[in-house]
Amino acid sequence: GKNLIGVEMSKNLDTVKKYFKYCVDGKDVERVAEFFADDVVVHRPDCPAPIVGVEPFKQALRLNVTERYDSIETTFQKEVVAGDVVVVALMHHAKGSNTWHGYDVSGKDLAWSALTYFRFNAQGKVVEEIVERNELFMARQLGIFTDGI
Repeated sequence: GKNLIGVEMSKNLDTVKKYFKYCVDGKDVERVAEFFADDVVVHRPDCPAPIVGVEPFKQALRLNVTERYDSIETTFQKEVVAGDVVVVALMHHAKGSNTWHGYDVSGKDLAWSALTYFRFNAQGKVVEEIVERNELFMARQLGIFTDGI
């Protein structure tokens, strides 16, 4: 019935929040496999091609997130749950970055917004993630681009 669908949907949102809490903010990259399917496809702005598979995703997460900042804190602005999809609008507050797109930005703090799309399989694991974020806003904070551009 309808309630069962509601339970599945809220479980998916819970999975998304746990992923950010434990794997991103908590930097426990190994736990990714609890939340993502083995054959997950991930689209990220800091990766030129889609990442396919949980192991390559762990590597990308380490490289682009957990080893790049001293700490990250994620807060959720909006949550949309529809069928097997969860979309969250969120803010990341990162402290002590080191590099960003090849630029040395050591020690700088950074905040950025992102829209992240997650699609789930019947087992309640993420099979697709798409990250959209405000790259120009990030670059300006880091002093890479000035407003003249």
